[in-house]
Amino acid sequence: GDAIHPENKRCNDGAHFTFKRHVFSEYYLKEYGEKRRSAFFRFVDAVLAGEDRFQCPDDATEIWCCGVFSSLFFPIAQPYITAAYEGDGWAKITYKIPKEEFLEKERAFEERICEILNDVLEDDYTDTEKALALYEFMTEYCTYDTEMLEHLDEWSDRQSTLRCLTEQTGVCWEIASLYEFLLLQCGVNAEPIRGIAFDENEPSHEWNYITLDGQGYQIDATWGITDRREPDLKYFLFTDELRETRDGYEEESFEIGGAGFYNSRKRYTFEADDERFEELWSGRYLAFDEEEKCIYYIDPNGNVKRFPYGR
Repeated sequence: GDAIHPENKRCNDGAHFTFKRHVFSEYYLKEYGEKRRSAFFRFVDAVLAGEDRFQCPDDATEIWCCGVFSSLFFPIAQPYITAAYEGDGWAKITYKIPKEEFLEKERAFEERICEILNDVLEDDYTDTEKALALYEFMTEYCTYDTEMLEHLDEWSDRQSTLRCLTEQTGVCWEIASLYEFLLLQCGVNAEPIRGIAFDENEPSHEWNYITLDGQGYQIDATWGITDRREPDLKYFLFTDELRETRDGYEEESFEIGGAGFYNSRKRYTFEADDERFEELWSGRYLAFDEEEKCIYYIDPNGNVKRFPYGR
């Protein structure tokens, strides 16, 4: 039907984002340090240049560069690149497909990421607006892969952030990783976060932790997926308390950085306790007005409401 207001930003005028070859989240830097981040960036640069080696301090760093770091911060490499530490500060890069074919896929990957950002966002969006626009995109773009869930361990080698991008489907960690990568590409800091359900028959779950204006929030694009255009806002910018009391995930089990940051709740400060978006949590998203700084949503009674989120 007709737009609720003049600016339906889902199909905007286009932005001018370019691909960032070096992205890394705040808590991953805290956990693994500048030495490993620098090695990972050297790995990325070497791969983009089609080289066969990169400077790497040790074999453990090489494993991270080709494993979790690639999945989160350079998704095109994970399915196609392996490496092996050779000693003397160098690791050998192996391409699973012909190098020229990989570089062609890499260029297509960059183009697709930029295509999404420049279609969904505007250049002057605030971090809140970027997070909201990309949340709407993810909940519309992706489906949850129930078949993969049934074969989670058996098919682990098939799962990747890249698969979520290209096939538009994934399990929770794939969806969360793609959302995070898009946020990092447009300058919004985001992390994976994992929780354990109170019900021992329920699997663990992964979503995102995001920082806006110095405040921490949780966003779950996986649970935001619906079969309609308007995603639920109950999983956008919500709190630790809601994740526990409403969704059944024990707050003390939350691991910033996903499954790898054991006992991180005791080692880092990453609370999400700001309730200023509470009004939205029972609504369905319609659109937002960039000029007026307000979000239009449908409340449980079917009424169109306006929520000012400020500057």
